[in-house]
Amino acid sequence: MERRIFLAFSVDENVKNELKKTLQELIHKNRDIRVNWVEPENFHITIQFLGEIDDNELEKVKVEIEQIATKFKTIQFQLDKIDTFPNVKHPKIIVVKAFEHTRMSNRLQKELTDRLVNKGIQVDLKIWKPHITLGRNKLGIKLNGLENISVSTITWNVEHIEIMESLLSKQGAKYNLIEVYPLTHTV
Repeated sequence: MERRIFLAFSVDENVKNELKKTLQELIHKNRDIRVNWVEPENFHITIQFLGEIDDNELEKVKVEIEQIATKFKTIQFQLDKIDTFPNVKHPKIIVVKAFEHTRMSNRLQKELTDRLVNKGIQVDLKIWKPHITLGRNKLGIKLNGLENISVSTITWNVEHIEIMESLLSKQGAKYNLIEVYPLTHTV
């Protein structure tokens, strides 16, 4: 059986509450534009999107995450600013950037990606930029207020890696937590 899987860092309630305010402001300023906004309980930082994988591949992923998690300790992120992909004129994905001073999350993401590639798991090889997705604008229509909305620079600690399953429906994606791996490295 194949499942739609991604690996993620969670965000805490303070971050969700701040992003909920940002989301409400964006929705208010863009009522006439069809955007699939993310529900606040689904906010996360994707480490790696794996797509459809079978149970054997999922077991390989679990082994690699378990090994990686012992090599890293708690990571402190900070909310940065609103951004869009591919650009502000045609914003298909609306995000809030997440910043991390030590770049430890980048090392974790790269090492995990390399390990998964070595195990034959298909991964996204684009340069990783930590962010939290707020919405998807399939038509890429210019949005109002992107440059005027500020985000508080809240910090939070990430203490584990999550394996998540994404279940698609007409109402949007629903996420199920499959497994949690604590970051346990001690100096």
